[in-house]
Amino acid sequence: FSQANRKAGLFILHIPRDPFLQHSSMFLLVPWFILLMRTIALTCKRFPAREIVLLPTLLQTQKQNRKPQNVPCGSCNNNQPLVRSNWYSSECKHLIQCNECSDYQIEKLYRCDACCEEVFGSSPPLCSKNCQRAYKAEGTLCQLCNRNIRKGCVDCKKTVTFKQTREILRNIVIVLVHNPNFLSDGKRPCSHYSLCKICTVNICKARKKSAICASCREQHENDKDSKDKQPTKMSYDHNKQSQLANSLKNCLSYSYDVPTEAIIKAQETEFQHLRKRNVIPGLLGEKSLVELNPLCL
Repeated sequence: FSQANRKAGLFILHIPRDPFLQHSSMFLLVPWFILLMRTIALTCKRFPAREIVLLPTLLQTQKQNRKPQNVPCGSCNNNQPLVRSNWYSSECKHLIQCNECSDYQIEKLYRCDACCEEVFGSSPPLCSKNCQRAYKAEGTLCQLCNRNIRKGCVDCKKTVTFKQTREILRNIVIVLVHNPNFLSDGKRPCSHYSLCKICTVNICKARKKSAICASCREQHENDKDSKDKQPTKMSYDHNKQSQLANSLKNCLSYSYDVPTEAIIKAQETEFQHLRKRNVIPGLLGEKSLVELNPLCL
């Protein structure tokens, strides 16, 4: 195994002989993301440390492989197994998945040529002749590989290419933040959490202007003259929030096994045709996106 392959992040995968499939034992040269899980720490002054987790794609498809994947937990000062119910969290519950942070990192990966080459084999096509991704964003680095990324494009996020790529990457890229229940009062796990604007005690996942905790919402519904009542301290229910988010993310790739090649190798003219009809020929049986799931548009 050459030093050049190690630097390129390539590993040898041994596939034993399988009489049923009638193939002999073989060795394949595969990239790191197929076999290994990586974690990258995100630190800033405003929020506690977060972890970007890049899951091994081979283990995603082989459910029979029960090898636990560990993530570093700063609260426990050791590695904790990564578990999943509706969404990922550490076994100790100190770290939970933030869907919005995960999607933000996926959008940045979509703009990184180097990461797309590693994961998909090529970069996604431009959305149009005026696509902003045709230009480099000077001074903006990918947090996964520390290389320059391309400019963000609002129109790209409206394309079928981006939506399908995002659904695939949601099974590979996740961001873990600190569970609000283990943070001191007033601290937020990330920018997607806010203190309730009424009681300023409980934390909820919402923008600052619309952040109302369950306790205050219930009091307001039951008694409109409850301004003098003391706020009730409540624990953040990550499981309930995860179930709600999970119900809203059943888009195309969760129901249809769309080949990656069909996404990456699509030509610009094909997607101009798709935007007019909202149909993926041959993949979805000529059904429109709205007909399949109105939430994915």
